[in-house]
Amino acid sequence: MPYPSRVNEVRLVESAWQMIGTEGSAEQVSLAKLAAAFGVKAPSLYRYFPNKTELVRAVNLLTLTRMNAHLLGALENLTAGAATQRALAMGHAYRAFARQYPAQYRLAYHSNGVQPAIEALEALALPVQQVMAELVGPEKALLALRGAWALLHGFASLEINQAFRRAGDLDAAFEGAWLAYVRGWAANPLG
Repeated sequence: MPYPSRVNEVRLVESAWQMIGTEGSAEQVSLAKLAAAFGVKAPSLYRYFPNKTELVRAVNLLTLTRMNAHLLGALENLTAGAATQRALAMGHAYRAFARQYPAQYRLAYHSNGVQPAIEALEALALPVQQVMAELVGPEKALLALRGAWALLHGFASLEINQAFRRAGDLDAAFEGAWLAYVRGWAANPLG
């Protein structure tokens, strides 16, 4: 019997990505469950990935690739010269992606040993760093990027893990914190 043509690496990663989102974590997704979705036996998936760890690494790469596209998409309708507005838009896009795909986001950042290649992480950070460089100058862009990343990732992680226990409007809290951060750098880039 010929190997089912509906199974390939791209479809396998996409299916795993969707399944992780539906199930809520990679732990809930077995190779057997994934294979069943394609109508094949689990061992046939080893043709594409030697183990589940490598499949999860590919899922994490897909997550970061999609997140990068989401961040860049937030810039499409903004003028090139409005660095403050672009930084604000990227922050909102970052948070929106984490909220829309919490399981995939969580997995990409918190799965020991299966982080995607450093190039994927750099590709995600560079557009934010470029906008921060426009606000503060290239010599302070990395410093501003690290603070931005801490704020964005910290807020998104706390939010999707429901760690904000006190009452209040999280949208307003995020807007206030991100706006203060971006405007603070824009107004006074440390000298």
